[in-house]
Amino acid sequence: MGLGFSSIAFLLLRQSEQHETGFHTSAAQIADQLGTAALIGAGGAALALLGAPAVALPVLIAVLVVLGLTGVLAAPRTVGRTTSV
Repeated sequence: MGLGFSSIAFLLLRQSEQHETGFHTSAAQIADQLGTAALIGAGGAALALLGAPAVALPVLIAVLVVLGLTGVLAAPRTVGRTTSV
């Protein structure tokens, strides 16, 4: 995750105007923290609903695989959209 966020942060800063970098960096950090908290909460809720870790963990892994595949499918949309600095 650290490698992925570094690339996203780099692309964000590269495409931001100089006077907007602080706002964009703050927004990215807040989005990262809220996303982490939401996924931890969703995992805890799934564990509580499904009752046992042996049942909940395969469901959580399946959700993460779907999220990962969604990212892979969305990634080609960003090719060639960078601007030169």
